[in-house]
Amino acid sequence: MSNEPALRDDAQKNRELILYAAEELFLEKGADVPLEEVAKRAGVGIGTLYRRFPTREALLAATSNERFLSLAESSRMRDPDITPGDAVRAYLEELASNTSNYQSLAASIGTVIQCGTPGCNAITAEGRRLLQRG
Repeated sequence: MSNEPALRDDAQKNRELILYAAEELFLEKGADVPLEEVAKRAGVGIGTLYRRFPTREALLAATSNERFLSLAESSRMRDPDITPGDAVRAYLEELASNTSNYQSLAASIGTVIQCGTPGCNAITAEGRRLLQRG
């Protein structure tokens, strides 16, 4: 459970609009698209975007959250069936594949995964677990 207070309905709607617009633009133009363009497509002001996502990396982490959660889960599921070395290799290949969804995301993944979203925490914990297992 999150320590963050629940958002008002209008704030939650704005957050969802920003995430949807960011996902579209990151897929179309890459992770380095101007955040002003994300705000414009979402129909919100740039201040609203920055209130929800204070950095580009925070926005990238939020748009990648579900993919990262899925990556960590699939790694845990396949783990008993393969050697530690193969588990690390498969995890890194899947991580590389997931970070190539948006052009330029791979270059900032080290900062993105430090944002603390559930997905970022999951892939970090899974990477540590695999290295300890190996």
